[in-house]
Amino acid sequence: GCRVVHFSYISLFFDVFQLFRAPSRFRCAASRCGFLPYEQKEKKVGSWSFKCGTIEVPNFGKVVVKKSKDLTINEDELIIDGKKLPNDVEWRYRREGDFITKFGGGTQKLKTYLSQKKIPLRQREDLPVLASLNEVYVVAGVGISDKVKLDENSKVAYVIKVN
Repeated sequence: GCRVVHFSYISLFFDVFQLFRAPSRFRCAASRCGFLPYEQKEKKVGSWSFKCGTIEVPNFGKVVVKKSKDLTINEDELIIDGKKLPNDVEWRYRREGDFITKFGGGTQKLKTYLSQKKIPLRQREDLPVLASLNEVYVVAGVGISDKVKLDENSKVAYVIKVN
């Protein structure tokens, strides 16, 4: 079991907590006291080229991309203007520093955007995003950037559906 910690060590423990400044849990084992940081999830690695067809995303499902001249939007689909996408865009998992352009202007950290969309923390790491560098254009099944929305000049659209 745990041993009683002498009062004089409390300030030392407080100093150690301040150094980590990350959630840690305290543990006493084998008569030694120490700190164990919470388990960090491994960062997801993987990317897929943007093209028409179906991609299988582990722990998420299928993302289906189709080209369409019909510019009507169904409830369970996202529709974007493909001409507005940069050439180096790819499907990948989210990364530190990602941002999205909100409708009405202004950018927002992807982390904040997903929080406001009420996406649970446990699902965020598995969400595929269509991005170029740190700029996100589509979050599969969630929403699109203002930069790729359809307008009066849109001729051909890409319809993105999650299965």
